[in-house]
Parts: sequence; structure tokens; C-alpha cells
Amino acid sequence: MGKLGFFKIGDEKWTPFSDESRYHPLFTTGVYPRGTKAVSRSLKAGLQFPFGRVAHFLRKGCYVQRVGSGSPVYLSAVLEYLAVEVLELAGNAARDNKKNWIVPRHIQLAVKNEILLRSSASCRGR
Repeated sequence: MGKLGFFKIGDEKWTPFSDESRYHPLFTTGVYPRGTKAVSRSLKAGLQFPFGRVAHFLRKGCYVQRVGSGSPVYLSAVLEYLAVEVLELAGNAARDNKKNWIVPRHIQLAVKNEILLRSSASCRGR
């Protein structure tokens, strides 16, 4: 049994609806085999933040002439980490005040009470 292209010649089991038909060039759409969905780059990286949008803003922001492929992923991971950290601390502040909703005051209290967030949010750097 020889191979020609993506499908096997002389294979009696091959039908247009078999598992091997997804490699046949006539039965594929684009670069993805039929029946499979495209996977976003954020999903591949395991992030919730859409780093395609971060990459767009990095390119359109005129910060540098060229933007590498790893920099928006790293920046998205850092932004996601900061968002999760602030929301966790704000949720703790809301629970301390016996509230179910996080209001801006809880976020302010969370940033003010955390040393690392306070130093990164201030202009003085202390």
C-alpha cells in the first residue's frame, strides 16, 4: 500500500467518512481538517486575557518598530496575574465588610493594604 499525498492508495477501508479522510486534500477546509475547530492563541497559552488584542495595541501604540511573537503573551500573562491578585484582595476586603459585591472602595483598600501593589501603583516608588 503506497501513499500519494495525504491518503493511502489501495486501502479498502478508506471512505470519505473514515478517520483518514480528514487528511485528504479534497475534504479539508483551510488548514484545519474538517470537524476540528481552530484553537485561539490565548487558549494555547492557557490565558484568559486575549493577547491578540494586546499584540494589536502594542503594534498600533508606536512603542517600537517591531513586536516579537512572545512579548504580547508575556504582557498578557503579567496583566492577568495582576488582575487576579487585585480581584482576590478586593474580594477579601468586600468579605471583611460583609458585602457580596466588589465596589471601587474595596479595590482601593486592597491596593492600599498590599505593599507590592502600593509601591507599583504609586508615582514615588516607595
